[in-house]
Amino acid sequence: MNVSPITIIMDALWTNAGSQPIADIVKANVHRTDVGEAGTRDWTDALLTDLVAQCDLVDHSASPTAIPNESQLGTLLSAAGLTIRYVTETGVFKAYLGAFEAVFLRVLRLPHWSKPYLGLKMVALRGCTRLMECFESTSASLAPVLLTWTHELLAQCALDMLSTQLLFRPTCELLNVLVQTQPSTASTLLTEVLPEILQLHTSVFVNSTDYQNDIVEWNTLANVVLDQLFPALPSARQLMTATASSTPAFGFAARVPAARWVAFLETLPLTADVASISTILPALYRLTVIEYAGDIANETFNRFLSHLLDSMRALPWDHPSQLELGHGLVESVRDLLIAGHLQQHALAPDAAVFATLEALVYKLPELAKDRLFKAVKAMLPDLRDATTEAFIALMYCMGSRFWDLQAAFVRDVAMKLADPLVFGDVLFVLQPTSDANHEPYERLVATTVAMLQKGLHQLHRYSKPMAQRLLGSVGHTVAGAGPFMAPYVADVAETLVDLYGTGSSSLQDLFVVALTHLYVACPFTDTDLVHGYCDILSSSVLDVKASGLESLAILLAKDASWVLGALPATFWTAFLETCTDALTSFPVFEEDVPLIVLQLQLCTQLLPHQTNMDVWNTNVLLPMVAHFHEIVRDEGLIEVQEASQRLLDALQRRSTV
Repeated sequence: MNVSPITIIMDALWTNAGSQPIADIVKANVHRTDVGEAGTRDWTDALLTDLVAQCDLVDHSASPTAIPNESQLGTLLSAAGLTIRYVTETGVFKAYLGAFEAVFLRVLRLPHWSKPYLGLKMVALRGCTRLMECFESTSASLAPVLLTWTHELLAQCALDMLSTQLLFRPTCELLNVLVQTQPSTASTLLTEVLPEILQLHTSVFVNSTDYQNDIVEWNTLANVVLDQLFPALPSARQLMTATASSTPAFGFAARVPAARWVAFLETLPLTADVASISTILPALYRLTVIEYAGDIANETFNRFLSHLLDSMRALPWDHPSQLELGHGLVESVRDLLIAGHLQQHALAPDAAVFATLEALVYKLPELAKDRLFKAVKAMLPDLRDATTEAFIALMYCMGSRFWDLQAAFVRDVAMKLADPLVFGDVLFVLQPTSDANHEPYERLVATTVAMLQKGLHQLHRYSKPMAQRLLGSVGHTVAGAGPFMAPYVADVAETLVDLYGTGSSSLQDLFVVALTHLYVACPFTDTDLVHGYCDILSSSVLDVKASGLESLAILLAKDASWVLGALPATFWTAFLETCTDALTSFPVFEEDVPLIVLQLQLCTQLLPHQTNMDVWNTNVLLPMVAHFHEIVRDEGLIEVQEASQRLLDALQRRSTV
């Protein structure tokens, strides 16, 4: 009797599995470049035939507690998952996806939950995960079946520790992949699956340290689900202009009554050793805001914040791994405070938050010197930045109540953070209402400007990153102080004009931006100062620097007549030459796109203010832009295409007038 090579290989899967890795056998049959389409079909046909035969044996001969062919079926299921992962001829293999899906689901639907069945279901579950990872289209058909099966599993986990040990984490991994390949399932997971997991957490997981890895896994899943459902939080640096976005309720509260949610809050101290739970607290707070009444949301915020601060204070900082853990905790504090601010959560002047963050600020220099942390020293700047952002978020969350802490912050903390940008946020948060006593605030503005001026005069002494932050803080301070900055604008601008050209060439762009912020806040009147600013601006624009182009666009929007009069005709001629050069240079490179978009925007802004240019616009610029537009459209440069279309429309309207 002749035995086919493939049958021999199938036999080898369970006879050689102990001595030869299954992955090697699979790779030899589907991953080599010489396998080809025919070889892939032969292997896959034989594998599926054996899988179906072994499943039939289970149906006919297995008992609730034993499976005679457990080893053979388990090995074949493993080979199936590895085949999905390693197959090279994916075009041929796609015809078999439904068959593999059917086998995996057949195993998952086996009616028993004893250890032999749990082992097979675990391998089948990972096969489903592999299918969705490697062939995303399968997730659409798998989703409803797997969600139904997940409910059965979670009910079993509540009764059986072994089911949890073997299947809970693989199920969370599968659902994690599902929600990323089928984002529409996120709301279903939130309202139908996470409530059951939360019940399992509060009734089972928190009662034993044996479930810490399970908590980590469901935290990861919840994080992915909530990320899909909620818009990203603004950064702390954006809070000056950020507003809360509206998100409708999902129906989570209908599945998780308030009492059960409070029970979850009470389990937080029991999960102090599970670092992953801190990462989901800001998103869970955002969920409570839209799902529960105000009191529940407030209690959630306070419990979460207390848990995070307790975890930070408990860190002994005696191992490098704690740097990453500490960083994660600080980021969660920051995000929770940002979410609280956006939801207008009234946070009292809580000394505990300030003191905990302040203690970390003082700890950072010690960590930098500690030889124990030498290998992870590069992570310290990120931790410092996260701490700074947490302080900024605290300011916004407290609002005017930050007055009670601002003196200590400015005196003791801000200098150690070495981030002058924070002063703009302090000024913005504390800016008085119209009927308030302005004197304390005016003194604070004067103090801040004095520190800013001192820093600018010492700009040459700072590192490049610090110098960049200092120059960037000019605009942030202007925005924060608002009209209270007016008495100081000319002095700061004069300092910048005098210092321009003395530092690194990489800083010159930031001088332009800073001066533009100052001018927009309070236009300069001194002739020499205006000339100095215009010289700096025109140089940046003609060098085709983004900072100069953006500044010119801002000025044209604010006061076009002033800009057109302040900059000489020779400048405008040279500027149009740079624009026509850009419109006639091909191909358009990706790195040039932002600059070209700005040039097109400026040309569009200038059109209504031009005189004696109609003939040139019609005969030269219009056909040039039309040709350029066709080319960028063919190249698929959407942003440039849209900007050129706006200019083209404006030129055509003007030519018909």
